Amino acid sequence: MSLKIIGTEPGQRLDLFLSSKISFSRSQIQNLIHQGHVLVNGSTVKKNYLLCGGEEIKIDLPEIEELKAEDIKLDIIFEDEFLALINKPPGLSMHPGSGQIEGTLVSGLLALGWPLSNLGGEERPGIVHRLDKGTSGLVLIAKDNATHEFLKNEIQQRHIQRSYLALVEGVPKWDKLDVEGFIQRNPKKPTSFRMGESGRYSKTSFTMKENLGNYALLECLLDTGRTHQIRVHLKSIHFPVVGDLVYGSKKTSKKITHQMLHAKRLDFNHPRGQRMSFCAPLPEEFAEFLNKIRKTGSK
Repeated sequence: MSLKIIGTEPGQRLDLFLSSKISFSRSQIQNLIHQGHVLVNGSTVKKNYLLCGGEEIKIDLPEIEELKAEDIKLDIIFEDEFLALINKPPGLSMHPGSGQIEGTLVSGLLALGWPLSNLGGEERPGIVHRLDKGTSGLVLIAKDNATHEFLKNEIQQRHIQRSYLALVEGVPKWDKLDVEGFIQRNPKKPTSFRMGESGRYSKTSFTMKENLGNYALLECLLDTGRTHQIRVHLKSIHFPVVGDLVYGSKKTSKKITHQMLHAKRLDFNHPRGQRMSFCAPLPEEFAEFLNKIRKTGSK
């Protein structure tokens, strides 16, 4: 369903204006804006866009179905009364969306019967940050709104350190490299992103870990956390993630079933004050493919 609204409050933020016009929470509206479901005069904008007055605002409202609990086996790395840490397998969507209502991480969380925060919207209980469907690794889950707010603020303040392992095509000549710049939605393919002269600022620090002939194993440290950030940055420097069908080549797609990108380590401050650090093992297919090219070469 689509709605059309005329901007009638010059100087007001778009998300605030829309929250007063439709029965969606401000966080839900911000998510719609971020996902490109809100157009102002035919163009995507940021949630803090200030109205000039007279703009045509088009909103595509996805249908929200009732969430279902499902008995999905989740690898729980840590859990207490405030939060949990899950090692997400590749191929598991974080939450319902784009026509998928079942078989998500959220479905598995609901089956556990935990209390979950609701600041992320109705379809994302407990979800503080996200991993792409094809990416595996550590995900923080908030059990209450105070913890959710605390962890989101920690991410914004860059107090949470998120380290990934990526197997890439090609071998860099550098040992360390910082990639930074603006990430914007690709107008030719709205579900993907690209580097550009405008958009959202992003930065990733890459470290060469292992030369594997035609491949390399990199450590990727996030400074910001934009959608598809590591994958877009690696494509921009011509070392795409192995198995990435959106930003990489097709030459390894017949050998593996998911992209070789894993959220390996997460360091964060617990709401009670202590610094915590956790690591997650590589998923089986990633580990087996890595061991194979170590033993036999990368052909």
